[in-house]
Amino acid sequence: MARTTSPAAHTEAFKSGVIRTDMLKASQAVPRSTAETPSSSTDQPDAAAPSAAVPTIDYAAMATLSGNAVHAFLETGNTMMKAMAEMNEEVASFANSRWREHVERSEALMKCSDPAAAFGLHVDFAQKATQQYLEEASRLMALATQLSGKCWEQLQSSARDAMAPAAAADKNEATAETPQTTH
Repeated sequence: MARTTSPAAHTEAFKSGVIRTDMLKASQAVPRSTAETPSSSTDQPDAAAPSAAVPTIDYAAMATLSGNAVHAFLETGNTMMKAMAEMNEEVASFANSRWREHVERSEALMKCSDPAAAFGLHVDFAQKATQQYLEEASRLMALATQLSGKCWEQLQSSARDAMAPAAAADKNEATAETPQTTH
C-alpha cells in the first residue's frame, strides 16, 4: 500500500513559512472517498524528540537569497553579453579590413609583370598581415581582460549585496542571544 502524508501534518509542518521535517511523517494511504482522515500515531510529532534537534528550513530566506543570486547572474550575464558583442564587433571589423586588404593586394599582384616586384608585394603583405594580427590579438586580449574584470566586479558586488541581509540577521541574532546585564 502506498504511503502518504496526512493533510493535518502538512498544515502543521508548513506554518509560518518554515517546514518542520519531524512533522512530515508518512501515514497509511486513505481513500479520497472517506470524509474523515483517520488519525494515527504517525500523524503526530514524536513528543519525546527534542525540538532543538529538529532541522528547520526557512524557505522565505532561501528564496530571497536565491533571487539575489539569480539577479547577480543575470546582471553578470548582461555585462558579459555586452562585452562579447563588443569583441565580436572588433573581430568582424578586423576581418573586414583584412579582407579588403587581401583583395587590394590580389589586384596589385595581377597587374604586376615583374617577378621581383610580385615577391616584394608578397613580403610586404606578409609583414603587414603579421603586424596587424599581433595588434588585433593585443586588442582582443585587452577586451577579454576588461570583460573578466567587469564580470568579476559585478559578481563581487552582487555577492556583497546578497550577503548583507544575512550578515545583519546573524549579527542581530548574536546580539539577541547575548545576555544583557545591568548594573
